[in-house]
Amino acid sequence: MKIAIASDDGKIISSHFGRTKGFVIFEVEGKEIKSREYRLNIFTGHARGLEGAGHEIDILQFLMHLRIVK
Repeated sequence: MKIAIASDDGKIISSHFGRTKGFVIFEVEGKEIKSREYRLNIFTGHARGLEGAGHEIDILQFLMHLRIVK
């Protein structure tokens, strides 16, 4: 199973999902973490310095591409 956690620096959970700078992605098997990686959020307007709302769809599409969300 893959788990994505919004994080601005790869260490601390982001307080705003839609404005996060990236995601820590864990691949978990049973109780064991198999892998961990940090992916920058280049998928929303906020990541490109734009304002606005509705970026959740862009983020969910990115996560679906990684097979995190089904």
